[in-house]
Amino acid sequence: GVDISSKIYKALTGPLGKKLLDHYRSLFGSNVEPEFAMHPGGPAILRKVQKAVKELFNKDEELCHSYAALRRNGNLGPVSILDVLETMLCKSDIETIIAMSFGPGITVEFGYLAKVE
Repeated sequence: GVDISSKIYKALTGPLGKKLLDHYRSLFGSNVEPEFAMHPGGPAILRKVQKAVKELFNKDEELCHSYAALRRNGNLGPVSILDVLETMLCKSDIETIIAMSFGPGITVEFGYLAKVE
């Protein structure tokens, strides 16, 4: 079968990931570290995303909210990102979030969220 997690990793560590990082830094600067809300498409995907985040942002990312959503509901498809965001937005210490979802054929949807006071 097709190893989707490896394709996601290659996409995130290739030109797409570099553009994502550059665009994020142009919006928020290099001193603001994002939290990550990832579509919980399965443990293998989350592990590859963690590896890509380490490579791109030099940050150890636990993706605890994504893993918790996966345990609670399984993989509900790209819409499961909303479950992850719901738990993250309750935390008061989060300044910015990079939210990302994956679809068939390695379709990637992402967005930046920032706290406004």
